[in-house]
Amino acid sequence: MQKTPFLFFLLLLLMPNADINAQCKLILEYDEAGNRVYRGHGSTEAADLTITLTLIPTNINGPTTLFFRAQVSEIAGNCAVGDITVVTSDDSKFTFTYDPSLINYGPFSLNNPDWEHDATSYPGLHLYKNSQNLAAGATSSFGIEGVYDPQGTSGVTPFTFTIIVGSGGETNGNNNNDAERLIFQSN
Repeated sequence: MQKTPFLFFLLLLLMPNADINAQCKLILEYDEAGNRVYRGHGSTEAADLTITLTLIPTNINGPTTLFFRAQVSEIAGNCAVGDITVVTSDDSKFTFTYDPSLINYGPFSLNNPDWEHDATSYPGLHLYKNSQNLAAGATSSFGIEGVYDPQGTSGVTPFTFTIIVGSGGETNGNNNNDAERLIFQSN
């Protein structure tokens, strides 16, 4: 006689942000062998996160205000459950103060209140962490406004933002970064 898989739903945890997380539940199940299995929204498939970076403007002359929008999207149709972390390197010519209350900038809707900025844990890096679950097919973005000062130089510099592999339970690291190029000159 073959046993039928037994799934025992012990824990159903809804995160506080009902709009994004109503579809993403953390479910603790036990499989037939008694092993604990954590699944987002009851799915056995991993989420796939990708990032799209926008920089405005991309060509500057002298000290200029820049705006970055980093948009994280779940593209596999599965919930991303757990922390999502994005990292970028520090550039001494770009100074900014992260605004955790920013929800709009020009035409962009932002989720800055959901993202925590950490500039001290790893010198030379900026980390942005979202502890909210991300629903299947959903997006979450954060924005950064600051001033880039060429400091008497001219050239081109890339800005790259990368999702840390494993964020939100995702397993595909092939689409986890995006870059924008800034062309700069001094007055």
